[in-house]
Amino acid sequence: MGWEIGSFGDRDIGYGVPAVCDHPACNAEIDRGLSYVCGSDPYGGEHGCGLFFCEKHRNYKEVENKRTIRVPGEEKIYINLCARCYYGKPSFEPKPDVTKWINHKLTHESWAEWRNENTEEVESLKTVLRNQTVKILPMWQPYASLAVLGEKENETRSWDTRYRGVVAIYATKNFPPSAKSLAYDNLFCREALSRHFIEQLPYAGIIGSVELVETEKTDSFLSKISEKERAFGDYSPGRFVWLFSNPVELKEPIPFKGQQGMWNAPDEIRNAILQSRGIQ
Repeated sequence: MGWEIGSFGDRDIGYGVPAVCDHPACNAEIDRGLSYVCGSDPYGGEHGCGLFFCEKHRNYKEVENKRTIRVPGEEKIYINLCARCYYGKPSFEPKPDVTKWINHKLTHESWAEWRNENTEEVESLKTVLRNQTVKILPMWQPYASLAVLGEKENETRSWDTRYRGVVAIYATKNFPPSAKSLAYDNLFCREALSRHFIEQLPYAGIIGSVELVETEKTDSFLSKISEKERAFGDYSPGRFVWLFSNPVELKEPIPFKGQQGMWNAPDEIRNAILQSRGIQ
C-alpha cells in the first residue's frame, strides 16, 4: 500500500491522515504515518500494536532484526514502541478520527466515489459531527476577533483544560486598558484587523469559532512563536498556551450574555456554530 492514505481494519491510516496521539492522556497533533506508528512497521509489525503516538509517548527498544534485507552489522535494530508494547502489556484503545479528517472525507472530491458506495458510513460520520460538544470561551476584544480571523493562533490562560474540539468565541463587553492599548497602539494588531477590513469590533456576542487542538506550558513554548504572536498573548512563566486551528468567523455575531470560564454551548449556539463550519 502507499503510505499517504490506506486502511487497517476499519481505521484510515497513512501520513495523509491527520490524527491525535493514541495515548489516552495526550491530544498532540500527529498523522497516521510510519513516523508515528508503534512498531516502526506497517500495522505494527512483530513487536508493536500499530497505533500512533507522538514523540513523547514513543520509546526506542533494541530488537532482533528479522527484516528480509539485512545489512551486515545490523543484527539488532531500534524500533519505536508505545509504553504498553514496550513492557509487553495489552495495547491502548485506538482513538476516533479527528474532526478535520471526518470533514475531509465528507466533502473532498477525492472521496466522492467512496461516499457514493458507503452511504451508511457517511451518515454515521455526519452523526458524529452533529453530536459533538461545542464549548464557549469568553475573550476580550481585540483578541476575540484576531482568533476567529486566524490572525491569533494561540490563546494564553492561567489554567489548563483537557477539552479538545470546537470552541465558540464569545467577545465580551469588557474592554480593559491593556486590550485598548493592543487594539489602538500595537502595529501587529492594527495591520491584522485592517487586512480584514475590521473598523468596528463586535462586543457581547458569539463571533465565530476555532478548534482547540492542544495545550502546552508557556515555559516550553516561547521559542516556538513569532514576535507577532507574542504580542497577542501573555506568555508569562507558569501559564498555559491553548493552540487553535481552523478558525471560522460568523457572518453576523449572535448576541449572548456570557460568564467566566468555559462552558457547554446551548443547543441554539451549538447548532449555529456547527452549521457555520459546514456541519449540517
